[in-house]
Amino acid sequence: MNNFASFVRTSKLNDPNLIFAIFLVGFFIDSVLNFFHPIPVLVPLMMVMLPIIWLLSWNYKQSLPFAIASLVFILPAIAHNLIFGFHKKNISDLVFILVFIAIYHYYSINSLSLKNNTLFIFAIMITLMFSFTFFDLDSGAWKTNKPHYEDNTENFEQLLSIAEESQRMQKDTLASKTTTSGKEKTSKTGDPRFLKDKSAPDVPLPQILKPVKPKDILEYLRTYRNGLFRLPHIAAYFFGFLLLWFCFRYTITKQPWLMVLSGLLLLMMLLTNVRTVLVALVISLLIFVFFKKKLSFKIGILAVVALVFIFRNHLYALFQDTFLSSYFSMLITFTENFSRFSRFMLWKSWFHELSNFGVLDFLTGKSFYSSLKANSRNLFFAEWFHNDFMSIVYAYGVFGLTAFIWFFIRIYCDHSRIIRSNPFVFIFYASMVLTSFLNGYYYYHPVFLLYIFILMSEEVNTKPTFS
Repeated sequence: MNNFASFVRTSKLNDPNLIFAIFLVGFFIDSVLNFFHPIPVLVPLMMVMLPIIWLLSWNYKQSLPFAIASLVFILPAIAHNLIFGFHKKNISDLVFILVFIAIYHYYSINSLSLKNNTLFIFAIMITLMFSFTFFDLDSGAWKTNKPHYEDNTENFEQLLSIAEESQRMQKDTLASKTTTSGKEKTSKTGDPRFLKDKSAPDVPLPQILKPVKPKDILEYLRTYRNGLFRLPHIAAYFFGFLLLWFCFRYTITKQPWLMVLSGLLLLMMLLTNVRTVLVALVISLLIFVFFKKKLSFKIGILAVVALVFIFRNHLYALFQDTFLSSYFSMLITFTENFSRFSRFMLWKSWFHELSNFGVLDFLTGKSFYSSLKANSRNLFFAEWFHNDFMSIVYAYGVFGLTAFIWFFIRIYCDHSRIIRSNPFVFIFYASMVLTSFLNGYYYYHPVFLLYIFILMSEEVNTKPTFS
């Protein structure tokens, strides 16, 4: 075993740029194949590469904390598959977390070998993958012979009517499930709004069944674009974090073409119509400004933000027929109809589920797949909680949450001086944490994103920058 480990470390495989390239090729093949049929490629590749990454980076003193953090997730995952039954969703979730931890450790100890050219190739590759959307070719859309998004010029009254009819049908279905042999099932409280289910605790009437309001429909008018990417969110994450790197490179080289490319990346990120990355970047920028800039600058930024919120309805009307409409509809929903956010519904479902946790559930969780079933019961759609912290508490318990928080703290401690001094590194790190809270981070391929972060951090040590 020692001879094999030594061979791997001294081979040409011990190159972070080659590891990055292997994952990129696997990601591309996975995306192309899944454009036509769901064939898993990337997760099996990650399972093969994971032990190799550990062999390449293993050093007892440096690696032990990361190994312990990984075991905190592995042990409950094994137990869950034995107790609740095997499911591929549990395996893929675990693999993404383990790669998140392992690849950071590997890139960190090989930071001097990371190259800018690798990211230029990455930028070209993902731009080509996304460009298919300009020919109305989006992954998942052709199977149903309709776009992967809703046309926001469709008649509003018709959409509202559909929503109300859907609500009526869901209520009828719910009512039919409350009776068995003419007897109504009730919860312990006797409230017929709760269903007694053998596989779950008392389940409340889903949030989605609240009375439909006209502005509810704004959250359904989304124009997702993803090209060959399996999800538009993946494209948005790649474009958003690469945008930071190109801006960072401009501050060092002062080459105008880098700002042109930054503008193109910003445009493509906005075209995906995924709002999480933009929100995270803006909030991170505001945090940096309020810690680092003068009072007059802070007042100016606050004034701009206030004006955008005040004139949100006017801005939405102005851009209603453009790809920017959903960004302004988000402001309307945030201020006037917050409960219609899908995140609000999912997180409310999470709080309900946690209220029925036992001591063992709090310690070790209930498995990732169980969260999909929980939301299927509560909200009528099988979806995860779209929050890494909540998902980890549910799937791996408080020990898993502790390990996950420790990992983010460890990243900060490893780069604290650079994070505090450089605006781009600060925004990158803060955006990692914010996206992890607002939507998720470890599921959106940090094997690529952490390469950007480590490379930026390393360059701050050797190139002049500003605070």
